[in-house]
Amino acid sequence: MKKYNKSVVKNFKIILMMFILIFQLFYWIGYSNLISNAAEIENTLDEIYISENNYTKDMTNIVEPYINNALESGYVDGDEDIKLYYEKYKVKDAKGNIVLCHGYTESLERYHELSYYFMKNGYNVFGVEHRGHAR
Repeated sequence: MKKYNKSVVKNFKIILMMFILIFQLFYWIGYSNLISNAAEIENTLDEIYISENNYTKDMTNIVEPYINNALESGYVDGDEDIKLYYEKYKVKDAKGNIVLCHGYTESLERYHELSYYFMKNGYNVFGVEHRGHAR
């Protein structure tokens, strides 16, 4: 077995310790960035999407005021003198138009969150409640 000079062993230990410290430093920096990026992504998502954690509060305080500010609603004449309720939400410089068609036993109210997302992305939203649904 080969014997090493004490100074060689000492230098090796110093280099090894420096390598470990540098590795830990880079690991900590990467971990810190990961945590801060995750927080930024979460904040960005909170600006875009309604969280299920505060759904009722966010719908009441964010979505409903936003869409109600652009809401125009009323009734159009349908067959057999039946009036059909409509809602339209127009945004400035719209990219296009979206027409909502609600499902069986639903009404347009169920689609307010979806209307909000379309509007926030630059689309006008139009919907008519089918005969016998809600209003």
